[in-house]
Amino acid sequence: MKKRDERIILIAILAAGALIRVFHLLFWYKTPYWNGLFLDELYHHIWAKSIVDSGPMPSGVFFRAPLYPYLLSMFYAVFGNSGLAPRIFQHVVGIITTIAVFYTVRRVVAGRVWAYLAALLWVLNPIQVFFESRLLLDSLFACGVVWFIYLALIAKEERRYYFVTGIILGFLAILRPTALVFVPVVIVFLWGGKKSAILKLIVGIILPIIPVTLSNLANGDFVLIASQGGINFYIGNNPKSDGSSAVVPEFSWNWRYSQCVRLAEKNIGRELKPSQVSRYYFKKGLKFIVSNPSRAIKLYIKKLALLVGAREIGNNGSIRIMLQGSILKYFLWIGWGLIFPLGIFGIIFGKLRHKTFLSAIFFVYFALLLAFFVCSRFRLPLVAVLLPLAASGAKQLWLEIKNKNIYKLLIFAILLILPQVISSKLYTDEKSIHYFSLGNIYLRSGRLDKALTQYKEVLKLNPLARSVNLNIGALYFRLGLVDSAEHYFREEVAVGGEVCRALSNIGALKRLKGELDSALIYGSKAYKMCSDEPAVAFNYIKALLSNKNFEKAAKAADTIARNFSGEPALLNICGVAKLRASDTSAAESLFVKAFEAKPKLLVEQYELGTIYSQRSGLAPSLARSRAMALFNLSQIVLRRGGRDSAKVLLSKCISTDSTLAVAFGAMGAIYLSEGKLDSAYFFLKSAENKGLKSPELFFNIASVHARKGKFAKAILYLKKAVEADSTFRIARDALKSIRKFIP
Repeated sequence: MKKRDERIILIAILAAGALIRVFHLLFWYKTPYWNGLFLDELYHHIWAKSIVDSGPMPSGVFFRAPLYPYLLSMFYAVFGNSGLAPRIFQHVVGIITTIAVFYTVRRVVAGRVWAYLAALLWVLNPIQVFFESRLLLDSLFACGVVWFIYLALIAKEERRYYFVTGIILGFLAILRPTALVFVPVVIVFLWGGKKSAILKLIVGIILPIIPVTLSNLANGDFVLIASQGGINFYIGNNPKSDGSSAVVPEFSWNWRYSQCVRLAEKNIGRELKPSQVSRYYFKKGLKFIVSNPSRAIKLYIKKLALLVGAREIGNNGSIRIMLQGSILKYFLWIGWGLIFPLGIFGIIFGKLRHKTFLSAIFFVYFALLLAFFVCSRFRLPLVAVLLPLAASGAKQLWLEIKNKNIYKLLIFAILLILPQVISSKLYTDEKSIHYFSLGNIYLRSGRLDKALTQYKEVLKLNPLARSVNLNIGALYFRLGLVDSAEHYFREEVAVGGEVCRALSNIGALKRLKGELDSALIYGSKAYKMCSDEPAVAFNYIKALLSNKNFEKAAKAADTIARNFSGEPALLNICGVAKLRASDTSAAESLFVKAFEAKPKLLVEQYELGTIYSQRSGLAPSLARSRAMALFNLSQIVLRRGGRDSAKVLLSKCISTDSTLAVAFGAMGAIYLSEGKLDSAYFFLKSAENKGLKSPELFFNIASVHARKGKFAKAILYLKKAVEADSTFRIARDALKSIRKFIP
């Protein structure tokens, strides 16, 4: 075949890949998943935005490898954060990588047709295309593995590109540190040439990693790339592990890194660095394996079945359901269920060059995945490794068909059927997980009716599903249906789900209803069960304050402020507790810490729980927490007679969060005390026009009207103040007094 014909066929393959990507991207754009980011997509998105907004310098040791968020931030800085540009980039990289697949197979398998087959298996692979359309690193990592193998083969055969091969591997490592397992394999493979060539390879590997390591050192710890390894190992090796879910058993699916740190520090008895936290959880995982060998063996057999099985496993939703309506659903047969049997057949019977190297790369990464947990996006790099082996397997299969070798054809039939059988035997609750994830997307975007529909679907499939009733309760609370919210929180307790959070939420509802004794009972019970949960600690202190148990609240604040030193909302409420206990100095210190809290740690330390609750509106945002800190500081300054300083703080407070009603009310009170009625009225009325509501705001507007002799309007606003807070005694008393002036 002429070179020109080869290029035409290759271009046609690339065009086919581009076409299905265009159709899929248009479909994906119309789905709720495009903007409804969750789990790692949301994490990458917020980290990238943080880099754009606050600069590239990290403020902590990296929990996860930083390359992808930094790459994403470059697109956000240039094209905005809609997510279109990085998705297009990932699709383009996927298409271009087809060329590397083609020429890799050309080097190791005789016959162009098998290289064309491998190129088609890559460019039409629905899972690769699917992850190219997500804000996840997996598609780029798989592409990088293809280029790494291609360059390593060139280095072996032509004695060049050692440094470039090393550079690619180094960048893969800061994209996903698991790539480091390829280092000894490629060094052994390329050994035998000049020592300077191997040195170039090693230097190339090290160069991209050095800045990340130095950044971690500058932030107080020696961590080569990221500190997540130990926790990930424990996730895949504990008594409750199912082999595929990213769940820390002590904290459920919505775990926070800070919770993991506090647990480790509590058990060790001292403050730990990120590397020490990682080692702690790695040892916990090893302890499970050593002390429970039979359970560990069963778990590893299950992980092996998940890894070999044909089912595409989404660790946060059903891939098959997500692809309903996409052109990719017609190509699902080209996925793992076909490539894996062909690849294994190629390893056993195929005739190809550098078979040992390719097989070693496959088995090393295969074993690594078993050590952690399994899902489709984590095994995607294995597809990249298997393609040359699969091409060889396909060629050998064709020869066996021609030779009518029943024995080998039977072996291939077993290899083809076995993954399907394994998948059919493994029960996975992927439908309910999918509907739950979709419900969470709708909840965070404020589409409450659609969220409720998804949650109800989950309960139909699995009435005992964790967190579903909890989220329905939160949904009804946002709708103002307090009784319905309480019902579903109680249902969460009844099914043994997120019991602690549900009890805490019931306590919060009781407090809002004015049932203060019940609020404290539920709040205390929840806090005893899980004092490491920020929302639970918050509700507990609020319950103590509502019951005027100021001394106990102040005592609890010492522990809570120490445990949650990076949580501004908790530092604020702890400061309030200290203030109510007349410890003004401690309160002021806590308010200052709340205002100075650094947001970047949310992303660098994988604080997904905080990110979720802030985006869903179920917890105060960083801006609101900072504004509250400034407001509280202004009240301390005002008590000391610093009226002008208080006004400065309140102005800064309002500029930080223009929806904080109490700040407008406080500013109005200062203007009133200065006798500046027009300024006070303008300020307070502007607040009301923005839709702000608070008893203080209404009371101060009433005071302005009363001083101007407009008693009818004063009465109107005093009534509003009482309606907003029936316990607002000063408003009730003023309402009684002012009515004496009305005939």
